[in-house]
Amino acid sequence: MLWIHGGSLKTGSAQSYATGSIIRNFISRGVIVVTIQYRLGMLGYFTTFTDDFPPNRGALDQVEAIKFVKDEIKNFGGNPFQITLFGQSAGSASVAAHLFSPLSQSLFQGAIMESGSVLTCFDGALGFQNTSVEWAQQLCNFTSDNWNALNYTELTNCLSNMPFSKWLPLDDNLLLGWQMVQDNYFLPDVPRNLASKRPNIPVMYGNCRDEWSYFDLSFLRDGLTKLSDYSKGFFELFFGTMASYLASREFDVVGMLEGVYTPFGTSDDDHLVWFKIQNDIFTSTGFTGFITREIDWHLLNGNKQVYAYEITYESQIGRFYELPGWTRKLYKNTQLFEIF
Repeated sequence: MLWIHGGSLKTGSAQSYATGSIIRNFISRGVIVVTIQYRLGMLGYFTTFTDDFPPNRGALDQVEAIKFVKDEIKNFGGNPFQITLFGQSAGSASVAAHLFSPLSQSLFQGAIMESGSVLTCFDGALGFQNTSVEWAQQLCNFTSDNWNALNYTELTNCLSNMPFSKWLPLDDNLLLGWQMVQDNYFLPDVPRNLASKRPNIPVMYGNCRDEWSYFDLSFLRDGLTKLSDYSKGFFELFFGTMASYLASREFDVVGMLEGVYTPFGTSDDDHLVWFKIQNDIFTSTGFTGFITREIDWHLLNGNKQVYAYEITYESQIGRFYELPGWTRKLYKNTQLFEIF
């Protein structure tokens, strides 16, 4: 089993999630576990779509790692024809991308995707901002006009001589991280067009019940928000920043979402309830919606080895902020907030 760590394609390492019992649990069952690292942030995903800064360098690192494991794992007692990729969050999206990629889809025999889909990188799922263009402007005063002129010599000279300490804080402050892109090589087309070419191998997709809460709890922990901020108006403002690509249909979509996810009688300033409503809506639109679409495409391909799970157990592992009242007991009389 080859593990690809998460971290929004900007953070993390092969030692992430070093809960000791996890690896021991695999090894005790005769599983050989390999963890890999790959270029992150600007080093891995900043791109001009030219040889100056090729796209998807972090993903290509992963391809080389999978090839290396396939070639060498027999020397460690492993079977090169029984390799399963697994990953979490951005690592899960990466595993999914390898299923779509002609460079790597024949190198492994199983895939487990935990809380992540390659679709978060496409179709405006995280907005249409071009982080590469924005970072070039901030770091090198390389304007959009310079970019559109397709001459990147000045940008190459600027970034090549720049200490990492200047650009690393930009990656640290990037809320939703970097994205893989269509590059006519690793991903030669968009996923919806590549889906029918994926191999029919055993795959497993899953999520945790309250995925999005990680972000809002992080905001609370870091002082970026406070519980009293959460309200109907705050949700609609935040949704507008995340879904600007909906344009004139934004208000229609917001209305439908609020109609489904808001318990009857909820006031506009019931802060805890709106915190939970926001979590449920963005868990669905940012995680489970994309996961189920990938699953649907497997089923349309006739893949008979597709498995899905949802973790509903509230573990204390990794819990970093305690919010009083953050419990599902509030919804004990309704099924609206359950995901199936």
